[in-house]
Amino acid sequence: MKEKRSRRYINRKIEEMFSNKKTPKKKKLTIKVKSYWFALGGIFLLFAWSYYFFSREERGIVLRSLNEYYVWQTTHSIIATPVLLDVNQNELVDVVLADLKGQVSALEAANREMLFTFNLSSGVLSPLSKVKINPQSDREQVLVTSSEGDFYLLDETGNYLYDSREEFFNEPIWSKAGFAFYDESKGIVLMTGTKGSIWAFDVRYGQVFWENKSSPLQAGTLLPSPVIVGEGNDLGVVIASEEGEIGFFDMGTGFLNWHHRLAEPIKATPLLLRGADEVLVFVISLRGDYLFLSLTGEVFKAGKISDGFVSTPNLVYSSLDEVSKIVLTSRTGNVYYLDYSDFERMEVEKIYQLKDDSFLSSPVVLDLNFDGHQDLILVSRNGKIMLMDGLAKKLFFSPFIVESKFTATPLVADVNGDGDLEIIASGEDGRVFFLTLKTMPEKRFKKNVIVYGEFLQNSKNQNNFNY
Repeated sequence: MKEKRSRRYINRKIEEMFSNKKTPKKKKLTIKVKSYWFALGGIFLLFAWSYYFFSREERGIVLRSLNEYYVWQTTHSIIATPVLLDVNQNELVDVVLADLKGQVSALEAANREMLFTFNLSSGVLSPLSKVKINPQSDREQVLVTSSEGDFYLLDETGNYLYDSREEFFNEPIWSKAGFAFYDESKGIVLMTGTKGSIWAFDVRYGQVFWENKSSPLQAGTLLPSPVIVGEGNDLGVVIASEEGEIGFFDMGTGFLNWHHRLAEPIKATPLLLRGADEVLVFVISLRGDYLFLSLTGEVFKAGKISDGFVSTPNLVYSSLDEVSKIVLTSRTGNVYYLDYSDFERMEVEKIYQLKDDSFLSSPVVLDLNFDGHQDLILVSRNGKIMLMDGLAKKLFFSPFIVESKFTATPLVADVNGDGDLEIIASGEDGRVFFLTLKTMPEKRFKKNVIVYGEFLQNSKNQNNFNY
């Protein structure tokens, strides 16, 4: 009997050993292990987010989409590229527009408020210009030229400081005016007429500095805009004509230093760029013949791209390899890179083809994703607004398509100070499209900064280009 009791006692003790009284200890161990892994995961996520937040400036950003901010409807068709500036000095971006009927208007983009309107005697075809009267001031005025040859310098109220009532401006002007300070104090405006005349006048009073009506360029209409090079008293201007003539003039006297003839018509404004040891002039014809010229008139390189070009090229710069390439858009819808780093092995690469469309506006270059390589903003003739990765050579996302035709080059700015960029595209139907660029992370740009408000070239190579 005692033996049976002993066995029952032993069996009971064995059951107790494996009973659920021991389970809580096992659960506690499991919970401790899970908490440990959760803690490690939290630390890892915190580290990853800190790295992401503090290094995003160097790593770049992701471009998500273009969203319509709003559309501003004007009365008439817009061909001329507008300008951006702070008209009323309130630290908000304003857009100054001019249409084919001659109406000039200033729009405060953030508040959608019209600041002024001004009516010219004829329509405006040439891109608007920004000039300064005082070299010590940041204040800028708008210079407007009409298709019949009239021009006006407007103040912040829309009134003109002076106009061209002189008889020597009885010639249509279709190109953008050039501007620079001569002798670091005297603002000089350069204009070219469609009959071959060239004028330089004092921006402060509108008085003629010099005129040239007898150069070899007189034979052709001067549609491309003049390009100013140099600084101080050592200023020159490169001018090309639709007849294929290229000339280099002294900015102080109007004297023709040299001229060169390209066998084909030229419609695109020449582009200034830096060679290995000096500044070069790049000129491309309507049918794709191109030249690299020195400022002494020497031909460095000649070549041909079998396409048609009417829009002015631009420079794409990469801080990754410190190399610039020429980007060209054609009237058949193609986009090209021209690598001029080695004149012996000049490389032309077609990086994009737009079917059944064309480009009349110039490409805008800007590093949109902060990867160290400038990207492209393209607006096609038939209403496609595209952002292209300049390094990967492909679109960031599908084109934003509107039912409008475009000739004017787009502008870029943060118009409302929220940290997002707006693309501003002016259509031939009178509509002005404000499109917001959405990124990840958001709001990467400084407030109220005009990033790209000039026609054709960005701040790296706009207007003055030192020897």
